[in-house]
Amino acid sequence: STNEMASCTEKFGDRVEGFIGGSFSKLGNKIANAPRKTILACIVLTALCGVGFMNWSTENRADKLWVPQNTIAETETQEFQSYYQSTSRFNDVIVRASSDSSSVLTKAALLDAMIMHQ
Repeated sequence: STNEMASCTEKFGDRVEGFIGGSFSKLGNKIANAPRKTILACIVLTALCGVGFMNWSTENRADKLWVPQNTIAETETQEFQSYYQSTSRFNDVIVRASSDSSSVLTKAALLDAMIMHQ
């Protein structure tokens, strides 16, 4: 009985291995016989899969990112924010050098940025 199970398992393993090996062999032959079609098919498939990225937009509002939508947590968060408004204020500044060849990391440029900050 043990020999029959071992041989049955071994036969099953051989079939699986033969199927996988045969499948990859057929695929390899098709690719080797038509490399241009394969490359074109890969490019088309990649382009089709990438079409969704045309409407890609990032979400940077913390309440939309971290509070589950249409839940009690969202309602309670809105209620909390109505009582306790945020006192934080964020400002962004982009500092550019006066000429294309200079760097904003020079002492003079950093001093100019500090004057602007004050």
